Amino acid sequence: MEARRSVLVIPPSFVTLGSYRRRDRELARRLTEFYEVYYLSWRVPEDRTLLSRVRAGWDDLLRSPTVYQEEGLNIVHLPTLRGPFEVAGVYNRAWLSKLIRQISPNYIFNASTYLHPLPRLKDAVYCYDFHDLPVANSFLYRRVIDRHVRTEIRKADLLTAVSHGIVEYLEHKYGRSVHYLPNGADMARFEGVTQDEVEGIRRRFGLVGKFVIGYIGYFGGWSGLDFAVEVYKKFKGHVEDAVLFVVGSGEEVDKHRKRSEEGVIFAGAVGQDEVHKYFCSIDVGILTSPPVGFRDYSFPMKVIEYSAARKMVVSTPLAELKRIDLPNVLLAEYGSLDEWVRALMRVKGTPWDPSWDQVIEKYDWGRICRKLVELLEGLSRR
Repeated sequence: MEARRSVLVIPPSFVTLGSYRRRDRELARRLTEFYEVYYLSWRVPEDRTLLSRVRAGWDDLLRSPTVYQEEGLNIVHLPTLRGPFEVAGVYNRAWLSKLIRQISPNYIFNASTYLHPLPRLKDAVYCYDFHDLPVANSFLYRRVIDRHVRTEIRKADLLTAVSHGIVEYLEHKYGRSVHYLPNGADMARFEGVTQDEVEGIRRRFGLVGKFVIGYIGYFGGWSGLDFAVEVYKKFKGHVEDAVLFVVGSGEEVDKHRKRSEEGVIFAGAVGQDEVHKYFCSIDVGILTSPPVGFRDYSFPMKVIEYSAARKMVVSTPLAELKRIDLPNVLLAEYGSLDEWVRALMRVKGTPWDPSWDQVIEKYDWGRICRKLVELLEGLSRR
């Protein structure tokens, strides 16, 4: 009997907190239908404070190599050095070389922008994935990331990127063909949410009888939560029963929680196994990130998740959202309160059109994963 083929998945260098869904993890889970999947992991800081990050980094450096099963994945922990960059690259590549020699993967799916350079590969098909624009604010980071990305692109057999904008950026800058592989949602999980679960969440947070504007995700400085609150305050002047339901954590949430703003309700961070129920418990979803810098190149997963929950969405005009033109998404300019209020008033009276389901289903993680498998298999048959 022929041995099952295997794939090694390497997450991005900048890993978000453990309670949030990640592109690499979602794809890895679905790749188990086709391959034996090894998923490289490391300690996730408890929060974003310097102490937590130092503690996590120290634990990673001192840990012994281990492998254990979770969600059908072989979770691999290796000793990992996070800096200084040049030393970390050499150190982490050495451990990766040992792992690759031991498991002999047929495929490697790497999303690391600086932390895990790959050794030279002879037999494995190498896919280098871009979940975000490979840039940084500081000059030092920019040099490190650009050098790393150039080197990995030369090694890779296949390049994939999450948005059309990143595809075009990479093709122009590095002169390689890049395949579009968007973000998605687990459609079956959203379809399985019951009315009792929705009503339970609405009772728990005092949302019964309210028009619930939901903003769900991680709230870093790029989230535009300040603007979301301003939009809500102006909209409430038109719709008295409106509330802003903020689901997730981050420095922007901490700031607004201290202000105790009327009608702004915070759920805090919600685990990956529960958060889809919160998407189904709102009336409309919003995204208020300013369309500048790396955000304008992004493909926000939350927009597809709002849509999987069959919700109307109002968002700032990020380039990718303008490009894919989802039927349930209205775009309103960042900073224009009047335009946002008009958009919210419009979606408030717009029911979900069942014909939209076919459009949204294209972004099911299962379909996206099958496209990735086709790309990998196409190269392995050469």
